[in-house]
Amino acid sequence: MRAQTTMHVHVDQQNVPPGPAGPTTEQVLCLGGPVAGLPTALSLATNYYAQATQEEWFASWASNSNCGIEIPGMWLTLDNRSGGKGGKMDGKMGGKGMDMMGMGMGM
Repeated sequence: MRAQTTMHVHVDQQNVPPGPAGPTTEQVLCLGGPVAGLPTALSLATNYYAQATQEEWFASWASNSNCGIEIPGMWLTLDNRSGGKGGKMDGKMGGKGMDMMGMGMGM
């Protein structure tokens, strides 16, 4: 994905919600770099999801979302090697200078 998009791609190790992985566990896909690379990156991520539709876990994962849920004490390592600011964030995405985009990704 990095070669095709010219973006830094990072899947955060933190499970969302925190704890052992289950059928509805998500991870954050961080994309940093030129905005022009986003359409290709999102297309590649969508292709990954499309390939997973026949997996046993997919239906429960796709019908669940942890988006917008505040989890006290949870942090993500948003490692942006493309030059913007990054670092640990307390249960939220965003922040001044952040050029990352997060998206749930079942694993």
